[in-house]
Amino acid sequence: MNIQDEIKYQEAKKRVQKIKGFYTHLLVYILVNLMIIVLNFKDLAPGESYFQFKNFMTAFFGESDLLLMDFRFLYRNGF
Repeated sequence: MNIQDEIKYQEAKKRVQKIKGFYTHLLVYILVNLMIIVLNFKDLAPGESYFQFKNFMTAFFGESDLLLMDFRFLYRNGF
């Protein structure tokens, strides 16, 4: 391989690692929120509604983190 091919290869490798990191972060976000939903359902009192602000705080703040941190990468790279 010549130097230009090596540079292109390293850039592509870095981009694939960033994409993989994004989807790993997304998967962790989904799994953690599913676990929190299950735990919140278990803790509900009889007749209590799930739709309360406290049950959505983690999902909201996690989503804002996901959007701010990972969307920046996706937007820059043309997704």
